[in-house]
Amino acid sequence: MTANGLSNRALREFGQPGTNGIDYDTLLAKALEITTDQLKTARQQVETARLDAAVANGQMTQAQADEMKARTALAGDTKFQASMQTAFAASVAQAVSEGVITQAQADLIIKNSSGMSFLGGPGGHGGGPGGRGGHGGPNGLTPPAQQANPVPSTGN
Repeated sequence: MTANGLSNRALREFGQPGTNGIDYDTLLAKALEITTDQLKTARQQVETARLDAAVANGQMTQAQADEMKARTALAGDTKFQASMQTAFAASVAQAVSEGVITQAQADLIIKNSSGMSFLGGPGGHGGGPGGRGGHGGPNGLTPPAQQANPVPSTGN
């Protein structure tokens, strides 16, 4: 048992898709005595620092870090997420009209995509190398030597 008599498993599952629906960010912010906006800002700062360190350590290129930063920004943008969800629903409807899937299948897909996030935002399963849905080395980073277009070594 841990804080407030909750098990470690129960604490891990807070806010996870398909579990109890508790908002993990709100609980964490409350425990830290900060706002959820402050928590979001802190996460963004940590992610930026992690990517900058990965570039400095040669674990990824600056272009890769820039792309990951852009994807993170899009994943957190509610307007972008809403437009992607609309486009997704339209594509599913198109698949029904073309006979690719049935209406019942489409209904199930749309129902199960409720709250889905594009590019790994809240509620989603996307992510870059090593992130959820990705592959990579330590800390989710793929060393340049294993990348498709590695940066030439400077011999340091």
